[in-house]
Amino acid sequence: MTILCCPSWCVGHTALPEDPLDGVMHYGPPAVLELSRSARPDVPDVLTVRLAAWSETASDCPGRTHLDVSISGKDGFDLSPHEARELAAVLQSQSVQAEI
Repeated sequence: MTILCCPSWCVGHTALPEDPLDGVMHYGPPAVLELSRSARPDVPDVLTVRLAAWSETASDCPGRTHLDVSISGKDGFDLSPHEARELAAVLQSQSVQAEI
């Protein structure tokens, strides 16, 4: 498969469903955070965030970039850049309150 238009942050891509004519998902490098609280104390949960963007075909440039968020490899959720900034502000505010 030849990808003609790839974002500068892309480190990998996946054709879905295995046919580039059906589209390509571009992925950025993952940012990984081991969580201190886990459903299983012997196996820590891992929060992973990475950039992702969808191209309709291998020759199309990707559409809007979003942040792909998952915990321990399970299906997670997507955030727009604006939503990610809003979440970051909420987390910052709440973390300050938690330490008072």
